[in-house]
Amino acid sequence: MSNRHHKPARASIGCSSSKACGSTLRWTAAAIGALAAACAAAQGAGERHVHGEGELTIVREGQELTATLRTPTFNLIGFEHAPSTESEHAAWDAALARFAAPTAAVQPGRRARCTLEAVQLEDPFVDAHEHDEHDEHDEHDEHDEHDDHDERGDHDEHGGHDEHGGHDEHGGHDEGAHDDRAHADLEVTYRFSCERPEQLEQVAVTVFEDYPDLIRLNAVYLDDRNQVGGTLTGAKPTLRW
Repeated sequence: MSNRHHKPARASIGCSSSKACGSTLRWTAAAIGALAAACAAAQGAGERHVHGEGELTIVREGQELTATLRTPTFNLIGFEHAPSTESEHAAWDAALARFAAPTAAVQPGRRARCTLEAVQLEDPFVDAHEHDEHDEHDEHDEHDEHDDHDERGDHDEHGGHDEHGGHDEHGGHDEGAHDDRAHADLEVTYRFSCERPEQLEQVAVTVFEDYPDLIRLNAVYLDDRNQVGGTLTGAKPTLRW
């Protein structure tokens, strides 16, 4: 079943006490800062939406490991507008299935014995699909209304409505909505539980071969003792610390 009609909630790092929450917030803030530094070093600027590039943020707290990967949809399917054709829908559904698969796009080192507990996807096209369905419903209603006019012989009045340009204005509105979605990113968050978290020394990304337009990921890893940043590519898909 396609995920595009159901927008999941954003992932959050759980904590069981105020002290743990405070620690998590500090780590997360540090991770964001480290990620910005890694991006700046790799790009020469802090741009977040760059074709060919993406971001990977990994945070470990105790036995819980959270990895969030974000990339422009262009890197995966070659476009950033909401899918409209059958082939575009198929390409997008395949990308969602790949990133939601149990064989996660992000793989912790085996020595830590991490098990994937949950995957959360942020589909940037969910609202667009719901809008399209609403438009189709409205179009069907307008068609029925047009038939009613025809039965009553109100051809001239309906023609006057066409001259008013209501449909053209609606088309202009759709064009503006498309412009608002000029940039679209897929964000996927993986949550792992690790039996031996102290032996976690690396995380690998497994999707470079599947998506050649995804050239590099600006990555950062953070735990209570380590803060490491780096650039991952198809030739170097593993972040080590």
